Amino acid sequence: MARPRKLKFPIGLDDWLRLALRGKRLEDRWKIFKEWRRSYLRITLKREPTESEFELEIKKWKEAEIFDSTQIMVWSDNLRMDFLPKYRKENRIKRAGIAAEKRWSKKNKKSS
Repeated sequence: MARPRKLKFPIGLDDWLRLALRGKRLEDRWKIFKEWRRSYLRITLKREPTESEFELEIKKWKEAEIFDSTQIMVWSDNLRMDFLPKYRKENRIKRAGIAAEKRWSKKNKKSS
């Protein structure tokens, strides 16, 4: 297996996501990142963000260069330790609800 390339700072958003969310696919990284930023906007705005506000936030992050600092670790910890467990729990509950609906609908069809 090839050794991962070393990063030279400043890095872009894609490289930071690759570092922060090791082991995740690219699509999953972006999905998690977008939900993280959407939840941040919900908290700061105290309402659901509009699509334009959300796109502006993503655009700001894409244009920014991330330098090697303690802030990078704060963001990584916030994303991994604070946001990801809540995000996984919400998705697990949604999937379980969908599975239960399908299972019970099949049982009801058989008994009728």
